[in-house]
Formats: sequence, structure tokens, C-alpha cells
Amino acid sequence: QSWGTLAGKSAAAVASTGSIGELFRFAIQHPVTLQRRRSAMLPIVNSAVKAEKVSIYNQLVQAKHPLNGVYLTNSTNMKLMAGPITVFDAATYAGDAQIGHLSPGDKRLLSYAIDLAVTVDPSSRNARKITAAKIVNGVLHVTHLNTYTQDYAIKNSAEADRVMIVEHPFNPNLKLLEPEAYEEKTAEVYRFRVPIKARQSGKFTVRQEQTTLQTVAILNTNPNTYLAYTKHGEISEAVKNALAKAAALKADLTDRQNKLRQLQNQKSTMEKGQSRIRDNIKAVGVDSEFGKRLVEKLNTQETQLEELDKQINTAQGEVNAADKALNDYLKGLNVGA
Repeated sequence: QSWGTLAGKSAAAVASTGSIGELFRFAIQHPVTLQRRRSAMLPIVNSAVKAEKVSIYNQLVQAKHPLNGVYLTNSTNMKLMAGPITVFDAATYAGDAQIGHLSPGDKRLLSYAIDLAVTVDPSSRNARKITAAKIVNGVLHVTHLNTYTQDYAIKNSAEADRVMIVEHPFNPNLKLLEPEAYEEKTAEVYRFRVPIKARQSGKFTVRQEQTTLQTVAILNTNPNTYLAYTKHGEISEAVKNALAKAAALKADLTDRQNKLRQLQNQKSTMEKGQSRIRDNIKAVGVDSEFGKRLVEKLNTQETQLEELDKQINTAQGEVNAADKALNDYLKGLNVGA
């Protein structure tokens, strides 16, 4: 059902409007008599409706060209029902569009055809920097400022000026920096008004930012991960020094753990060798020449195992001490803003 056109002539309206609670009705002003098995189309609106011709660009709809469109405002005192709209441009058919219910004063953006005279080349770039860092109870908290920039290079090849409505994705987590104002905002997009002169090119930029927080548990993280932050000038010297000391304590703990692991592996290997020696002694007999050599070797290894046990106990103590030193340092460590 079509309730009107944006240009051209139409029949005179024969209805008036009125509200019924939350409902709305169109009342026929003059009775209309229809003969049996006949039908009639009765116009209900014959008023000037405010409309502005624009070009609408949305990268997700058409990456290269905008769409021809109109900004339609219901400047009548009637509710306009949903339905198709026929669009005329300079008394020439331009296209069709669909619209939902439109209350008096409501504004809608409609598109109806591709604007081939205008091309758009979108490009984006992102940047990230650290704005703050602190250590609280052994956890590194790093604040990042992420900046997202979208450029729209616009070329108008038409002989007439264009008003471009650029639809840019809206993200509630991003703060709009540039431009400062927008034409309209929906749940999905910002709408920016960008005028482009005839036969000219220009660039329109949208810049947004987002602050994010990253946390790093120093105790359970490879030192190389958090030592990288000491190279950033935005981090205070106090935090850098604390990270460097934590890395040194963690490196000392790792070295002692590796030493302990080597001793434990050496003991395990020797014990497996002893098991094979005992099997061989059973096979050849303890009184045989080879058996006596095996017994002597077994006794030597027992002495070595006793020494290894002492070294393992010492190494385990050093690991425990290094682990305690690291935990004591990180516990309650509060550095930075």
C-alpha cells in the first residue's frame, strides 16, 4: 500500500485522522458509494512532506559506491502507515523504497538506488599505547589506550554537489573523538553529514578510542613477558625497577630448579643402572669373576648415590629459599600510580 510520493501530482485527500487511545484511525470525510463487485483506491494524504536528497554510504552495504537516498521527515499532522514509497527526482522516476510507520515529526533515512557518480575508498589504521602501569600484590596492571581510525576517501564525479551521509559502525565500548558531532545515532551506526562539492574529492575521518586493562600475574609468568614493558617510556621507573628485580629473583629460582632437576635425573638414571646390575649378578652368580666386578661397581654407585642425596637435599633447600624470596618480594608489593 502506497501512501504517497515525494514529488509529482496525486489525488486530493479524502480522509482525516484521529487518535483512539494508543491507536490511530483514518476517517473518510465524505461517504463513498461503491457498486457491487467494484473497488476504489482512496488517497488519504495529499500534503507536502519534507525531504532532502542525500547519498548514503555504508561500507558493509556497498564498499565502493554510496546509495541514493532521502532524509524524509513527516511534516504532516498524520501518522503515515508502513508501505512502499515511489521516489521521483525532478519529475523523473528514481526508484522505490520501503518505510515503517511514521509518526508526525519522525525522521527516516531511505535508500533507493546506487549512486554511481560517487566513489568511496575506505581504509583503517589502529594504534596502541600504554598510559599507566602499576603492581598490586604481585600482579602487574597495564592500562592501554587503543585508537581506531577509519578514513573515507570520497570522490564526487557528478556535476552537482552531494550531501553524503556516512554510516559508521557504532560500538558502545568505543569513545568517539573525531568528528565531535554526528547527524544521528542508531543502535547499529553513527550517521555523519559530509558535503562534497561537484567534481571534487575529499577525505572524511572517524577516530575512536578505547581504554583496556591487562593484568599479568608476575609469579606465574615468563619474565620475558613482563620485562618487555620496561622498554616503554610511559611506565614509571619504580615499576620498571620492580619488574627487573622480580625477573632477577625468578631467574635465580629457575636456575636452582634446573640444577635440582638435573641431580634428580642423574639419580634416577643411576638407580635404573643398579637394577640392571642386580639382575646380571643374579644371572652370573656373586662368586663369579664377572659377578665380583659387578658387586664392586654396585658398591661404588651406592657411595655416589649417597653423595647425590646430599646434593639433592642441598639443592632442594636452595630452591625453597629462592621461591620464598620471590614470594616474599611480590607479596604486598604495591608500586606505581
